[in-house]
Amino acid sequence: MVLNRNGMIGHNLTNGPGKVCQALSVDRQLSGHDLREAPFQLVLQPPLPPEEIVQTTRVGISKATSQLWRFYIKDNPYVSKR
Repeated sequence: MVLNRNGMIGHNLTNGPGKVCQALSVDRQLSGHDLREAPFQLVLQPPLPPEEIVQTTRVGISKATSQLWRFYIKDNPYVSKR
């Protein structure tokens, strides 16, 4: 991931959706990819307690600005800031 982000380390490595995609080499070629299969696969884990999940409005959009469609783990330093 560090190589994919040109040597970036620390919180700036993945603190935002675009940075996560760059770090993981996710691009438009994976559009429509079944996330149950390789080469990019999501693995289910036990859910976190609801009090650990923060729900807010999205950042940097112009439509549906009041919708609570942004979710992240509470106090996670790798989440982009407003």
